[in-house]
Amino acid sequence: MAWVRIGVAAAVMVIIAVRKQAFLAHPQFWAEDGAIFFVRADTHPLHGWELLFEPYQGYLHLVPRIIAALGYGLPLRSIPEYYQIVGLIAAGLTAWTLQSPRIRLPGAWVAAFGMALLPHSGEVYLTLCNLQWIGAIALSGLLIAEDASTRNQRVGDSVLLGLIGLTGPFVALWLPLFAWRTWRRRSRWSTILLGIAVLCSVIQAPSLLNRPRSEDDDQPVQIANGIEVASRRLILSTYAGKLETGRAGAVALSLGAICLLAVALRRRRRELPGAGMLALAGVLVLGAVTYKARLDTLDFGDLFNGDRYYFVPKVQLCWLVGAVALADRGAIRWIAALCTVLPWVVNAPRAIYPAGADKHWPEAAARIEAGEWTHVDILPDGSSFEHIGRR
Repeated sequence: MAWVRIGVAAAVMVIIAVRKQAFLAHPQFWAEDGAIFFVRADTHPLHGWELLFEPYQGYLHLVPRIIAALGYGLPLRSIPEYYQIVGLIAAGLTAWTLQSPRIRLPGAWVAAFGMALLPHSGEVYLTLCNLQWIGAIALSGLLIAEDASTRNQRVGDSVLLGLIGLTGPFVALWLPLFAWRTWRRRSRWSTILLGIAVLCSVIQAPSLLNRPRSEDDDQPVQIANGIEVASRRLILSTYAGKLETGRAGAVALSLGAICLLAVALRRRRRELPGAGMLALAGVLVLGAVTYKARLDTLDFGDLFNGDRYYFVPKVQLCWLVGAVALADRGAIRWIAALCTVLPWVVNAPRAIYPAGADKHWPEAAARIEAGEWTHVDILPDGSSFEHIGRR
C-alpha cells in the first residue's frame, strides 16, 4: 500500500511537470508570488517571519509566508524555481494524502490524477499564491477520512488541519461539515479536530469579516448568469471541452448531469461513505467563491479568467463520478466510467501549457542584488512589482 501511495504521488508530480514543462524550463514569478510573498519577505528586517499572520485579500496565507521566509537565503535568481518546486511537491503530498487507507470513499486515485489532468487554466500549479486550492483537496480528504488511530496519524491530521486552516478560508467555510462529522461520529478525535478547526476559524475571523471590498460587490447579484457560468466552467468544459451550445442548453445539460449523479450517489450511499460530505463541501465552495469573487459577473464564454475558483469543485466532482463507477453496477457503472475518463480525453489537445513570455527575471535579480530600485514584470502578462533593492 505504501508503494502505491508513493507511486500515485510521483505520477501526479510527473504529469504536472510535463504539462508545465515550459514554465519549469524558464522559472518566473506568478502574480502574488512576486508582488506579495517574495517582496514582503525580502524587504522586511526579519525576512518575512513577522508577516506569517498578515492577511491578504481577506484571509491568512500561512504556508506561502513560511515558504517565502525560508527562501530568503537562496540566490535571488533561483527563487521562482524554488517556489515552483515547492508547489510541485505540495501537489505530490496532496496526492499521497488522498491515498490514505482511512479514506473509504472509492476513487481517491481518480481524484489524485484528476487534480493533475483535468481541463484547467493551469494557474494553480507550481505557485505559492494558489497553494490554498491544492491544500483544499487534501483537506476534503481529511474531512471524510476515518478517525486517526495512531499517534503518527493524529499528529499528521493536526498539522495538516492547522496549516491549511490558516492558509485560505476553507476550514472556516467547512466548519459546519466538521461539526456534522463530530455529531455523527461522537468520537474523541472528531471533537479534537473540530476544536482545531474552530481555533483556526477564530484566528481567521477578523480577516474574513474585514476583507477588502471590490467594485463588483455593490452590483446586483446576477443569479441566472452565475448559474450559466458555473454550468459552462464546471460541467461542460470538463466533460465536453469547448462544446458550442446556447446558455439554456448548457444549463439544461449541466443540471441533468448533476441530477443523475445525485441519484447514483443516493442509490449507493452505503458503498460510498463520505460522498454526501464531499458533495456538500463542493457546493459550499461554489457558493462562497461566487459571493466573494462575483463569478456571476464573468463572461459565459471565458474559460480562463478565474478558473482557479472552480478547481476544487472540479476535482471533487471527478472523485464522486469515479466513486460511482467503482461502486455501482450495470449501465450506471459504464456511464460513470466513461465520464471518469472523458475529461482526460477532452483535455488531451490542451494538456501541455504554452510557455509564458520571458520577463527576464535574472537581469532584474542582478539589479536588486546591486541595491537598485527595480520594476519587475512577471506572469501573467500585465502583472508586475517593484523592489527597493537589497541594502
